[in-house]
Amino acid sequence: MAPSCMDILRRLSDYLDGDLPPRACEEIRAHVATCTDCAALCNTLRITRDLCRKLPSEPVPPEIRRALRDVVRAHQGQRRRPAPPRRRA
Repeated sequence: MAPSCMDILRRLSDYLDGDLPPRACEEIRAHVATCTDCAALCNTLRITRDLCRKLPSEPVPPEIRRALRDVVRAHQGQRRRPAPPRRRA
């Protein structure tokens, strides 16, 4: 069965980054070759990705790095513990 436009949309970034298996890439190439909407979206995403990669990278300030690390650690800790039972009002 041929992929739908929504299937293409879900996998487009991975396709452009080369992160999909060859069969999936061929399915996307075939679809984009016949669907003008998906072809336009693919081209726009490719251009956007390429422009973003040309931007200079800025170092993350230490205070932001620490805050981000704290948030990630807190989130990881929450995922490991079962959620407490909810109280009924």
